[in-house]
Amino acid sequence: MTRSIQQDRKNTRRWLVTAGALTLAMGLACGGTTEENNEDNSTTNNSTVNNQTTPTNNQTTPANNQTTPANNQTTPTNNATTPTNNATTPTNNQTTPANNQTTPANNQTTPANNQTTPANNMSSSAWAVSAHPCAGNRTDALHCDDDSTCYVGCGTTTTGRGMFVTTDGGATWSSVTSTPAGFFDSGRVNDIWRSPDNDLLYVSGEFNAGFRVVSLDRAGTVGEVFKKGNTVDFSFTAGNYRRNAEGRQIAESLTGVGIVYKEMDGGDPQESWETGYGFWQDQYPNGVQILDMDVHDGKFYAAGSTISQPPMVFLPGWETEFDFDILALVDSGGLSAYSGEMWGIDVNDDGVTLGGVNQSAGRGVVYSYSFASDAPMNDRTSWTMVDLISLFPDNSTWIQGVCRGPSNLVYAVGRESREGWGIVLRSTDGGQTFEDISPYTDGASKSDLEDMYRCHVTSDGGVIVTGTGGQFAVWSGQ
Repeated sequence: MTRSIQQDRKNTRRWLVTAGALTLAMGLACGGTTEENNEDNSTTNNSTVNNQTTPTNNQTTPANNQTTPANNQTTPTNNATTPTNNATTPTNNQTTPANNQTTPANNQTTPANNQTTPANNMSSSAWAVSAHPCAGNRTDALHCDDDSTCYVGCGTTTTGRGMFVTTDGGATWSSVTSTPAGFFDSGRVNDIWRSPDNDLLYVSGEFNAGFRVVSLDRAGTVGEVFKKGNTVDFSFTAGNYRRNAEGRQIAESLTGVGIVYKEMDGGDPQESWETGYGFWQDQYPNGVQILDMDVHDGKFYAAGSTISQPPMVFLPGWETEFDFDILALVDSGGLSAYSGEMWGIDVNDDGVTLGGVNQSAGRGVVYSYSFASDAPMNDRTSWTMVDLISLFPDNSTWIQGVCRGPSNLVYAVGRESREGWGIVLRSTDGGQTFEDISPYTDGASKSDLEDMYRCHVTSDGGVIVTGTGGQFAVWSGQ
């Protein structure tokens, strides 16, 4: 049953970050408690400490440095070739260094003007909350064709099989019908994305007959895209898949550093793919992990890193040969250094936004770049960083997903990882400042939402979010 939650203005947090305020807040946060229970659905390099029930099958161990997460990523009964090299990431690196709490100092703060958002200018907004059948501790995949038609999948949860669709904005859900019949019912769905140029829905994860990525047309016909191979470089469970209008395609490993690509559409779903393993070798010999991908204007972008590395954005680098330009968003040897992963990325005509976590301090972070700035994208000082300490000074936070809309509208969703409640943030300036639009019952210090993982901007500037327990919520906007 759908319920409405009226947002309490008194409990809506608003803020704007200045360089001075951020530095002071970070100074006070030095020695802050690391969230002990917040590494959700991470690899061994991104290990989950709690809350990740391991699927009983189908989560393949990735190739070369693709160590299986301690929780939530089970080793398959076949194809479980243990990596023999590059497995150098510590498994006990969850302790927060006392001297590593400083927010990046170079040009990562909100501009000094526009610092005083009135606390009483948000109109009363309604949250409509329902649930989809993909239960469990997270929702891995969300794609919405419009405000009414959305698809979800939850491949990494214990019962994470099947793909579900609503055509009435979340009021009712059903299993996706397909030819062959029931194809997705036993599959693990980790990512869902529709290609704008050929109108096919691409679904990645782990499916019957060894398929890792398939397509779905409007009539429900399943097409072959990528099938696992017989060597470790081609045998991983797929996390994310993207394709551009030229037919270039990338699929990456859910749990490790494996990645494959192809130059054009067509060809055998197993033999036509090439391994991209080692593209990171000159910068990070032990490997890097992609956690989310996007494609915009024919170019590929990604977010990632591991729990022991600085947060990274993977910028377009595929010209004549497959590649990414890897940018660490903090100086690993500087005073502002920290380790942490970027879990979500979204790119549109206005810019790029990434969301993730500062593992060293146990706080969520959001990075944004504006295409209008003309600043070099591969320079970390060109990126604006927002640290959630200013909104949630006493909480351990984590950003899991981001989504961009028109006119520099940005949303970031995540969770308070110690207490277990959801966070939804909204920006109208391209990610330079955010306000907390999560619904709170009168006087409550915790929001009424479950942990949030994915979001989609609606046609009226609102947002659709989904997360733990199959919770599906819609904020109608101001």
